[in-house]
Amino acid sequence: MRVDDLVAVLPLLKINQLGLQYHQFSHPRTKEKMLELAKKYSSKNPMPPFMTTVQRGCRAAQSNENLDTIVYYSPFHGDNYFDFSKAEDRKGYLDMLLRFVGMGAAGVVIDYNDWVFSGIWGDGRGKKMPMDEVVRYIYAGIKAKHPATLVFWTPPSRYRVNENEEWGYRGEVTPHYAKILQSLPRDVQVFWTGPSTANALIATQIKQSAIESWIRGAGRKPFLWINVGSGGGDFFGHLSLDLGPDALLPAVEKLPRNMRRYFSGVHLNYSVYRRKDSNAFTRDQFNIHGAATADYLWNPAAWDEINAYKRAKCFVSVMYPLLQREQEVK
Repeated sequence: MRVDDLVAVLPLLKINQLGLQYHQFSHPRTKEKMLELAKKYSSKNPMPPFMTTVQRGCRAAQSNENLDTIVYYSPFHGDNYFDFSKAEDRKGYLDMLLRFVGMGAAGVVIDYNDWVFSGIWGDGRGKKMPMDEVVRYIYAGIKAKHPATLVFWTPPSRYRVNENEEWGYRGEVTPHYAKILQSLPRDVQVFWTGPSTANALIATQIKQSAIESWIRGAGRKPFLWINVGSGGGDFFGHLSLDLGPDALLPAVEKLPRNMRRYFSGVHLNYSVYRRKDSNAFTRDQFNIHGAATADYLWNPAAWDEINAYKRAKCFVSVMYPLLQREQEVK
């Protein structure tokens, strides 16, 4: 789906943020292709389509006062990444984020994520400066010039402190992680994918006790990140045969009912996932799933699976063609 289409659709679902993420390089994300691209592009020199997408997304979102753009940007991509042991690179990364704010982004994400301490960039580049110092440095630099800008942090997927302690964007807040989080400004939004996930696909029910434990350790509410797709812990839930073979529903049984009490926000990360029969999901299936999920997030106490799906399907069938016609007129 094009950025312009998303900007038109999201406010109708009461979704008020559009996230644009420079996530590695491009498909296919094979190690060989990644290493090849890493020689040409990097965090200092991103692939040109991304900058164009940010400009376009921010411009389109600014035309709708109900939608903000959040830019997720990792400092560690490619051979020519931002080395935080160097003052000029620390300033360079801050300047890159300020550039996004200048384009109209309402917020920026210091994106450690999947690739810093494990995976393809597991070469120590994330240890050039303590993570809490990085977040505080960027936060201070952003807020000094743009006080209203939102600042987020995506922790690494896995950080091994020693033989006895490891933490990441999933699971519990360990003693080492608690010290980092409690040293950050209270309004820094920190992503969490729940107590048990597989590639941020929520695998088990998020219980109230697990969320409250995380909040106590972190000193703030988490910003819940949900990957939406097929897999061992897929958040697509089940295909309800009572509603037809294409009735794709969110796995709301894995979420708590009182969402606003426990989370500062929810990020839904859709992508081109395939069904278990290897056929791609249709755009309508994605859109209906998004509408049904938004229905739950805004009014979980009144969730009714069958009526939620019917409402979402009706909404998509009526509103989306009208939006497409409006886009064509423009």
